[in-house]
Amino acid sequence: NLIAIGGDDGSVRIHDTVRGEIVAVLAGHGGAIFDVDWHPDGQRLATASPGRYTVWKRVTPTQYRIEQTVRTDGTVHMRVRWSPDGKWLATHGHNSQRLSVRDESLAVINSFYAPTSLDDMSWAADSNRLAFTTHLGDLIVLSRDCKELARGKQDTQQPFAVAWHPTKDIIATPTPDGLIFWNSKCERETTIRVTEDELNRNWRVARWSPDGEQLAIGIGATYDVYLVSQDGNATKRLEGVAVHLWD
Repeated sequence: NLIAIGGDDGSVRIHDTVRGEIVAVLAGHGGAIFDVDWHPDGQRLATASPGRYTVWKRVTPTQYRIEQTVRTDGTVHMRVRWSPDGKWLATHGHNSQRLSVRDESLAVINSFYAPTSLDDMSWAADSNRLAFTTHLGDLIVLSRDCKELARGKQDTQQPFAVAWHPTKDIIATPTPDGLIFWNSKCERETTIRVTEDELNRNWRVARWSPDGEQLAIGIGATYDVYLVSQDGNATKRLEGVAVHLWD
């Protein structure tokens, strides 16, 4: 029942959705928070901010302490993603071509250098594969040791979000071309239109529900969210939603 929201003031606010209040504020990141991701155990939270990655540990329902932190060369860090088994943390920075897989101590185990700047990334359910997207419209699947396994490309050269299905080898990417469902070989299976003005949409977020029945896709800046069924036949628009991550 907790949602973590990172702010421009360098703090993360933990909201209890049942009690409807902020139960903790995690400060001291040294700059704006660009991404957060809960560990699968629900007790730890990874954050990305200028020059550092941080992992917070929940001590009590209202208290958190820093468990691990790693400072880098001042890179603005954009993405943190825990693997489903909780053993690995994938990271990359703003305008960076380097994707790194870190262990729980935040030490870099393996890295991959992409042909251009990275955008979003998502783990497969087996924690052995990772899909990411680039600013030139590439979809690339890596093994956990950062070996390239497959590559696909959308028609429009634009950043886009990515979400690997929680139980199946289905990768969803909302793009200006439509909502594309790929297989793990980066081959297109289905493309559907979510909105009539798809080309004007800046899709920045994609998250499957835990049961894999619905996909939430969010539009940058406006915070509008669309819920799309797995078969693409049902679409529901949620306007003005400021938080678009599943609990």
